[in-house]
Amino acid sequence: MKKLLLFIVVLAYTASLNAQTDNKKWGFGGGTGAYGTLEDGGIGIMPELYFSRYLSPKFDIMLKGDIGVYRTLLPGNFDLINLFLNLRFNLLGEDSNSRPFLFAGPGYMFDNGTDAVNFNLGLGNKYYIRSTTALYIEAGYIRGIVPVAKGITGREDLWKVTAGVVLNFGKAKGTILKWENKKLINWLKQ
Repeated sequence: MKKLLLFIVVLAYTASLNAQTDNKKWGFGGGTGAYGTLEDGGIGIMPELYFSRYLSPKFDIMLKGDIGVYRTLLPGNFDLINLFLNLRFNLLGEDSNSRPFLFAGPGYMFDNGTDAVNFNLGLGNKYYIRSTTALYIEAGYIRGIVPVAKGITGREDLWKVTAGVVLNFGKAKGTILKWENKKLINWLKQ
């Protein structure tokens, strides 16, 4: 886990990418945090990765994957996998370093030998430490599924808190054309 966190920090400081805007539409994020059940079922670790796509100044779409591991009160180390397709609503504009957001969307959970559709929702904040990199923190609710294996008969609704790093990238449309136009103008001036 320490190696993964070190890799993310090094990647954040060496990135030469731009903030996710109309010109830089793609984002990649990763982090880790804690999670647990709403019924006092112990606390575990939840690493996550996501890809996001800028839609407008107010909306992004995210494909996110969470893994629940090392939850106390479980006999094993592995608990669940959850994949989400979230819509993120940005509360402030692109010119602010601090960008709070709300998110929600459907997911697909694999838990205790059972898999089914579920959903999540939450809130968070991205803070841009440079135009290329942001730190984020978010808190959310994950609607559990009803596992039928291992003698568990109830739904485990979850809470989670995550912190991580976001890198945004992409090439602005027209960048190559602008460079080619400058080259053509300079050639014509000769």
